[in-house]
Amino acid sequence: MQKLKNKIISIFLLLLFCVNAHSFELYGDAVQGAMLVGKAKPNSKIVFDGISETTGKDGIFVIGLHRSAPKKMKLKVNNETYYFDVQQRKYLEQRINGLPNKKVNPPKSLLKRIKKENDEIKKSRKIKTDKLYFTKKWVHPTKGKITGVYGSRRILNGKPKFPHYGIDYANKTGTPVIAPQNGKVIMIQENNFYSGKTIIIEHGKGINTAYLHLQKIYVKVGQELKQGQKIGAIGTTGRSTGPHLDWRINWYDKRLDPALLTGIELGLNPTGKNVDFNF
Repeated sequence: MQKLKNKIISIFLLLLFCVNAHSFELYGDAVQGAMLVGKAKPNSKIVFDGISETTGKDGIFVIGLHRSAPKKMKLKVNNETYYFDVQQRKYLEQRINGLPNKKVNPPKSLLKRIKKENDEIKKSRKIKTDKLYFTKKWVHPTKGKITGVYGSRRILNGKPKFPHYGIDYANKTGTPVIAPQNGKVIMIQENNFYSGKTIIIEHGKGINTAYLHLQKIYVKVGQELKQGQKIGAIGTTGRSTGPHLDWRINWYDKRLDPALLTGIELGLNPTGKNVDFNF
């Protein structure tokens, strides 16, 4: 047990609360957008935020707090139920102008294509393996100026749209993009209407990452990756006003904040203090 605890601690710089109970331990910072890692008994049943799953023999599980996670959430491990408070965040607003009108308001003729592409992405995000790929500290997938942050409200050509769910790294076309963690390629789209050339990598336990607007893709579906391995190059494909990488992370369909893994602080404005579970 102690060896596992040390291993998990080596993954995360900030372990701001720890619950020691009869059946499980949980590590992480309970803030909107965070990924938390837990250790329970083998083959434990975990229920959180509408997702139910059973741990493998290692007992390790992950839960994710999405952008709009409420102030109080419930976690059930086997027959035990716990409630904990979630730090709320204030998000930035970002205005982007100069996009082609069809990229902001797609014509009806493109809706079928967009739905098909989105369905493929949703399907890939349901994939889960018990293999623990993320055994190292996460690193940045590329170099560049941070021009967009997680959670920011997007105003496109003057019209409010969905929030931004990733980190944007602006740099020259062709700048290398690497795997920030060990993993396996589970989806590639060569010409997504919105995200252009796109890669999705699975990291185990329901965690997956996406790489958008690429110029080139150097990997294939089913390929296992080592951290630091080149997977693509920065581009400006899809809905984009200039060369950049949009990097995203999900726990299944819950959109998380990559900045909480890599230590970027831009756009992170939590309110209140760190809190513990309420028994």
